[in-house]
Amino acid sequence: MSAVDTRAVPCNLLAWPAISNLLPDQKLIGAYLFFSPDASACGCYFLPRPRAAADLSLPVAVLEEALREFERRKLVALDNETGEIFVLSWPRWLNFRTPSARGALWTSLDRIKSRKLSTIAKSAYKSIPRPGEGVGVGVVFPFTKEIGEALPSGWWESDEGVMAAGRLLKLNALPGESMGAFKARIRAAVDRQHQKKSDRQHRGPDRDMK
Repeated sequence: MSAVDTRAVPCNLLAWPAISNLLPDQKLIGAYLFFSPDASACGCYFLPRPRAAADLSLPVAVLEEALREFERRKLVALDNETGEIFVLSWPRWLNFRTPSARGALWTSLDRIKSRKLSTIAKSAYKSIPRPGEGVGVGVVFPFTKEIGEALPSGWWESDEGVMAAGRLLKLNALPGESMGAFKARIRAAVDRQHQKKSDRQHRGPDRDMK
């Protein structure tokens, strides 16, 4: 694995609503997906079921059933033909600030064999540029200056847009917080800034000076 400085494991994993009511073996498997020796920088990788089951001292059938349950809960995306798995929350926890980290990210993305998972993964990381480039996968995020911060146009339409908006507003997802709840907090922050701007305009310069 080439993770450079990109690897991170969410320490609050067991408190996530989608994880907390799983069976004990399934919780262990969910954690294993983050620290698996086969994991790639982007979180989409080939998971050898027999070896993973052996690492966990569990039957392969238990591992397979857990993966199906994770897919039902939108925790992972699977491709049974290639044997690859994409941990959907991976982009929320990883750090790709340096050129070496971004290089590791895009190298791992380019190695994905599954067309379906490649599309999902590259979409999740489209706001992170390849080293030496300003945008990822040829997708340009248009920006606006509506609230004093540059927010991606249509940021609310995708998870990566929500995460990008959160970073620009210096807001982080809370432990176990759903993407919908995080989006609502961002909208509330945007509304507050709009309201402050409107209040200043209505007061006018003379009132501000008093």
